[in-house]
Amino acid sequence: MRRQAADALSQIGSPAVAPLIAVLGDRSHDWEVLLSAAGVLGQIGDARAAEPLIGALKAALDARAPDVMMRLTAAEALGQIGDPRVVEVLAAAFKEGPATRSVAAQALGKIGAPAVATLKAALQGQDTEVCAAAVPRGSASGTGRADDVLLHYAYGNHPA
Repeated sequence: MRRQAADALSQIGSPAVAPLIAVLGDRSHDWEVLLSAAGVLGQIGDARAAEPLIGALKAALDARAPDVMMRLTAAEALGQIGDPRVVEVLAAAFKEGPATRSVAAQALGKIGAPAVATLKAALQGQDTEVCAAAVPRGSASGTGRADDVLLHYAYGNHPA
């Protein structure tokens, strides 16, 4: 039932953003509702959701173990939105476990050029899986500075 509701809200699109933001900000909801709200906000991709999702990710990063799923969901949603304002909080996620680092790398990779410098710094010393997650699907060498940097990192060829 919840999955169907999330799918319906995603299809509604922009008009659903304000109510979803309200749900995300109300911590009295159970974690599944909060996760669904964050995920649907990412699917909709409306920039109005960037700040509330940044807040959710920061809270999840501060909370430690209980909020691993919110870290992953919020980071992925922020990547789907693609707003450059999210670069700093996604970079902070590189202090977490490998799953969170991979999702943060993927989200930064989706943002592209505004995230290149942050990605270069964050990917230093990361394992190949985390680096590969940063490469947007369909990227090919020579398609632009961001893709070139990401491809070099993904394949262990770290440029200066």
